[in-house]
Amino acid sequence: AKATLYATLDEKGDEAEKIFKRLLKEGLYDSVQCYHLLGDLYRNWDDYEKAEEYYQKMLVADNEKQLMNAYWKLANLYREWEKIDKAAESYAKYWELTSTRNPLADNSALWSGLAFYAEGRPDTAVYYFNQILEYFIDKNFLETALYWKAKSFQELGQQDSFENALDSLRKLDNQGYYWYKVFPVDSTVNTETVNLNTLYEKQISRIEQLPIEKDSSFFTGRGGSSDKNLI
Repeated sequence: AKATLYATLDEKGDEAEKIFKRLLKEGLYDSVQCYHLLGDLYRNWDDYEKAEEYYQKMLVADNEKQLMNAYWKLANLYREWEKIDKAAESYAKYWELTSTRNPLADNSALWSGLAFYAEGRPDTAVYYFNQILEYFIDKNFLETALYWKAKSFQELGQQDSFENALDSLRKLDNQGYYWYKVFPVDSTVNTETVNLNTLYEKQISRIEQLPIEKDSSFFTGRGGSSDKNLI
């Protein structure tokens, strides 16, 4: 408990590091948990190489929750570090191990899709966006998954699938950021009477010209992904 407290205080981080390493050496605490805490400590210090070293050590875990947590930690680390290929594989590994009842399952499917899209593998990205649409249709990320599914089909040059995904996005009951990104409505237009079918037809040609996000800035960085611990 003392070491965990120090880990939250920048000025005591060096002392926490010594305590965690002593616990490891003397076998006084669960080794996987020590790897986890050391990884978090180095990540907070932006020492990504050290953080990776200790998160990877967590992969020796025979406890499924600890193993899942290791992949989740690695995935978020690689996303911050802009190692997109490794992030994609780690999020996908988490998805393989999780169940749809896990509160982070939809996060892992979505981030897997975004990672593979950012890596330039839109065909694989579509698979993960479809997992959102199949298993989490009544939860978060439905709009996000449909938008990026459409963008993936755009990059693949599959026009019919691209338009079908946009049509599904158009028909959503709840409209949010991505809906209005695709179907912007002029503030002077009465949204209660606007013909969305006509609006959709007008937007198809415009959406086809939207740039495919190649710089991955929509994906990398520290924000946007829950990093809660599973152990």
